[in-house]
Amino acid sequence: MDALPSGKALPALAALTVGMTSSTQDVGGNKGEQLSSLSIHGADPNDNRFLFDGMRYQSPNPGGTARQFYINQNDVQETVVETSGMAAELDTGGVVVNIVPKTGSNVFSGNLSFNGANDKFQSNNLTDALRARGLTGASSVKKIYDAGGGFGGPFVRDRLWFYTAHRWVGRPGIRAWQLL
Repeated sequence: MDALPSGKALPALAALTVGMTSSTQDVGGNKGEQLSSLSIHGADPNDNRFLFDGMRYQSPNPGGTARQFYINQNDVQETVVETSGMAAELDTGGVVVNIVPKTGSNVFSGNLSFNGANDKFQSNNLTDALRARGLTGASSVKKIYDAGGGFGGPFVRDRLWFYTAHRWVGRPGIRAWQLL
């Protein structure tokens, strides 16, 4: 997902997976990260499961589709998306997303990331023909940014490692600092 020109949040998975839809339509990350549910091949969105290293992290409400926190992409080693053929012990037939976090190693390593957009990075297709039909304006991105990084390495070689990731996110309606 790092190399693809898409939003790095879970709703972007729907745009990259055949047959999957999201309750939040996000085109290239134009809305920033939002809470959403996923559905595959028209299945009920209440049948999906979100896992962080195998532990369920969505709300305990019936159906349980609502996620309660945002994933820090600086802490993600791998995103596993299962859409069919799940293990028998799973209680669902919908989408299962497992986020595998990064861990420390015997080598010091790190990453930095910054993504952002505002109205200067976006055009619109508001033509004179559309204005004549009554359209007065087009939607635009005001300001979205996502900055962060991670760093890890050994405390004691071959025995004890660390990894830490931090993130600063901003978009209309959310502004947060995230430590994971």
